[in-house]
Amino acid sequence: MRRTPLLALAAAAALAAGCSTSPCQELGERLCSCTGQSKDTCKTQVEDQLKRLDPTQDTLDRCDALLGSCKEPEGAVFCEWLRTSSAKVACGVAPPP
Repeated sequence: MRRTPLLALAAAAALAAGCSTSPCQELGERLCSCTGQSKDTCKTQVEDQLKRLDPTQDTLDRCDALLGSCKEPEGAVFCEWLRTSSAKVACGVAPPP
């Protein structure tokens, strides 16, 4: 898995939020665990990108929905599961087929 593109996808999936407790911030931070970067570095990059955007309620609602679907099945390892097509769609880093 290419780690740098995943970071970019994580940030793209988390498009919005002014506050650190927003669903978009939480989603971006969840995806940080699979980038290969330090968690703090990734979180800072997500925060910086989100600060530059003007979130809409639709975007926040989309991130909230993705938080509900971006969970590995029981017994799976999150970062390994995220490599699958269905996981990428579930987490918002790939469009639905």
